[in-house]
Amino acid sequence: MSRSENSLSTYQKDLCFIDIETTGAQIGFHEIIEVAVIRTDAEADLVRLKWNKRVAPLHPKRIDTFAQQLNGYCLEEWTKELPSRSFWEEFVTSVSGGVPVCHNPSFERAFISLCAAEYGVVELGLDHHWIGTESLAWPLVKFRSLTSYSLGSICEHLGIPAEPKPHEALAGADACLRVYKMLMQVHATCSKVS
Repeated sequence: MSRSENSLSTYQKDLCFIDIETTGAQIGFHEIIEVAVIRTDAEADLVRLKWNKRVAPLHPKRIDTFAQQLNGYCLEEWTKELPSRSFWEEFVTSVSGGVPVCHNPSFERAFISLCAAEYGVVELGLDHHWIGTESLAWPLVKFRSLTSYSLGSICEHLGIPAEPKPHEALAGADACLRVYKMLMQVHATCSKVS
């Protein structure tokens, strides 16, 4: 990260919309099989970079049925490239200096941090603030216009096309970007009214 990027206030930094696909939800047992990043300017208007890469799981028999149905993992059709230090270094190059935005940042952050560290990449270069679109949607849940936190439910509520199935990380990152922009517009409108 350059000195100029480091000196920016958090709200001035690029945003990195991140999504992952995994072999299941158990952190430390299941594995990342796909990562995508859409890096934008601080306003989420200008796309600076799109990065997407699949890796083969080291333990394909651990995939749970729900995850497999969700992301369409198929041993015969998936990449044979295994996770590596260079894979995580590419990820760091894509996100360095940015503020991560995910639909469920506690899930993404834990999986990414643990998996990257396994290959000796412990500094991701990301801002320590991780923005969650589900948290941005909290007012909609609180005031009962939205009953589910899922990305699909939020997309439907906001009139945004949902992520297609089977899920792919780049489509998930794009859905997250579109939801973020719409929720920020909603919050901006509300703040002008009050």
